Amino acid sequence: MTLTAARSELPAALAELATVFAYRPYRPGMPACPHCVSDEDLRGLGRPVDEIPLPLLARYARKALTTWGEVPDLQRLLPRLLALVAEGAPPIDAAVVAAKLARGGWTHWPVHEREAVSAFFGAWWDDGLRSPPGAVAPPVPVRLDAAAATADLASILERWHLHLDDGEPDVRLTAALHLAELVNRPAFDPLDRLAAGRLLSVPADGAVEQLSSWLAGSTTAIQLARAVYDFVQHPEVSRLATADVRLARFRVTRS
Repeated sequence: MTLTAARSELPAALAELATVFAYRPYRPGMPACPHCVSDEDLRGLGRPVDEIPLPLLARYARKALTTWGEVPDLQRLLPRLLALVAEGAPPIDAAVVAAKLARGGWTHWPVHEREAVSAFFGAWWDDGLRSPPGAVAPPVPVRLDAAAATADLASILERWHLHLDDGEPDVRLTAALHLAELVNRPAFDPLDRLAAGRLLSVPADGAVEQLSSWLAGSTTAIQLARAVYDFVQHPEVSRLATADVRLARFRVTRS
């Protein structure tokens, strides 16, 4: 993957999702709790996916795989749900959708379906890292949390290294500022070995250790320290410097 190519990955990833899951039909007899899902709700999901009202889709997302529907029903609606996640459109919650994917065992779906979901999260992640903190919805920590709920973080964190090491100064700076935003969060206590776990609400198995190891790794430390040096004249350098100190403390805690 090159970062130049990554700029156009999100639209293609969304189009691929729509193609891959187009075979799933509406199931009027899907299981649903009669006390919290009405016949009108069920009929509403029978509309073309792009025409389902947003409040109804948000209600479905919260109840999916618990009191409303099964995996085939989630798969039918997944391209629209993830498109709304990509837009940062309330009331669709990225972490909720990611948790439903995890509950639905998406890592055991057919390979082309898994690849489509993975490609979306990778492209969505790159999209977030390229936008300055405060100008991206949802913010990068929320995107990281959602990615952790779906599967392991290896490819996501490797992409972050690529951004931090990019040849374009603006790309490096933005990626470093996102790292500073994460490390400077009050939830991240650098004197706590388990601090990374406070950053993830619904992590899949192993995600906390992956994030902890990445934050405590020498490559991340070197890249952040280099950003402090490279952008010493930048107005936001104090945020980078604070994060550099906090990350160094965390590395000692983990050693």
